[in-house]
Amino acid sequence: LSNLWLLSESMLLIVPASGREAYDHFRKTIEKMWTVDELLKLGVNIPSDVVEKLRSVERFCIWGSLPTVVGISKAWEELDKGWVAAFYREGYIVCYGVIFAKFRSSQLAEKLWSRDKNGRTWEYVYFIRDVVWTRIPWDVVKEELGYRIDRPQGHLFVDAGRIRKIVDK
Repeated sequence: LSNLWLLSESMLLIVPASGREAYDHFRKTIEKMWTVDELLKLGVNIPSDVVEKLRSVERFCIWGSLPTVVGISKAWEELDKGWVAAFYREGYIVCYGVIFAKFRSSQLAEKLWSRDKNGRTWEYVYFIRDVVWTRIPWDVVKEELGYRIDRPQGHLFVDAGRIRKIVDK
């Protein structure tokens, strides 16, 4: 688990991107890095403070959450204050980066990812910078974090105590 200094003052969010739909989203907005101009071409009204944050980096990734994901509304207020998002895919953490901007927009989410079979979209949209590509086995991560789950489902919010334990180690 290299670069753990990123986590020393942060919270960790582990996001699965293994299912067919999630992997399609992953290819569109994580594997493909975005610029502000590309995003603005979608024709969605983005708050000026978010545009300003996005302009502070050359390229960024985009992810979102359904409003039904447990814990997203509670974590939403703090999510862009240096949280680290790590993406799980087929048994590995494949990349991670720092969440630096966010806004809730079903319109942007629909443009990026469409709607699910229930008509919902991933409207809790957040932006990630400083993405590092890696291949860390999930078995190592779950052991370090003290989890017994086979794979993360939904958004897995890792509490600060578990992170401190790893960083201290």
